[in-house]
Amino acid sequence: MIWLFKRQLPLLSYRYKFKGFSNTNPVEVKRMRSLSHCPSEIDEIERLNRLLPIDERSRVKIIQSPEVTPVLMTIEVSKHQFAIQIDFACWHQLKSNHRDLLFCHEISRIQQRTVSRFTGEMPLMGVGLLFSLLEISAHNLISLSITLVVTVLVGNQLYQRNRGERSLRAVVAADRQAIDIAMRSGYSFSKAFTSLYDALEILAETASEKPRWKKYQVRIKALEISASQQKSTNIHLKSA
Repeated sequence: MIWLFKRQLPLLSYRYKFKGFSNTNPVEVKRMRSLSHCPSEIDEIERLNRLLPIDERSRVKIIQSPEVTPVLMTIEVSKHQFAIQIDFACWHQLKSNHRDLLFCHEISRIQQRTVSRFTGEMPLMGVGLLFSLLEISAHNLISLSITLVVTVLVGNQLYQRNRGERSLRAVVAADRQAIDIAMRSGYSFSKAFTSLYDALEILAETASEKPRWKKYQVRIKALEISASQQKSTNIHLKSA
């Protein structure tokens, strides 16, 4: 849980500061410019804000967060309030079209309500399981211990696997919707697809952890399949 706490540290100082902040408030932007040592970061925040759908601008804030892995991530700060954290040092190394599509992916995750949140499901399951086992096997402590350990290990593996599969499906779906969001901002399908595809390849090349690299590869493969299906659909429509 330490890694989760570290990721949320920047939000602790921004949560109340940004609560009444409007992304399009020119007075606030001017004040931020006067305090910022990097005006380019403020320019980038303004540019990204323009990609946000109008109905999302009041509940999504973009904040600087050094050493975010990957280069940007979204956290639900409070109910219906989200913060997109960006490591601008790495972010500016990407081309603007790559940044746009990665940002659209985060917008899609917010719209689909698939932003990761900590839940108390496992502790509650563990407590319920413990009481059940105590009732059934209280006469045999050794059997209880073995049963409890095996059940928890197997249950945790199943839970993690199912959660990982659901998360990956949600991410792949968010990639497809990110292309649609980019197209509403002026991108063609081909440009949006290529931009997201190239961005994922760059992130995969720089991924330091094998599980993260595998996740990018799955997303890249899913994009290839989606593009192939789109091409087949277009050919069918033209021939009809």
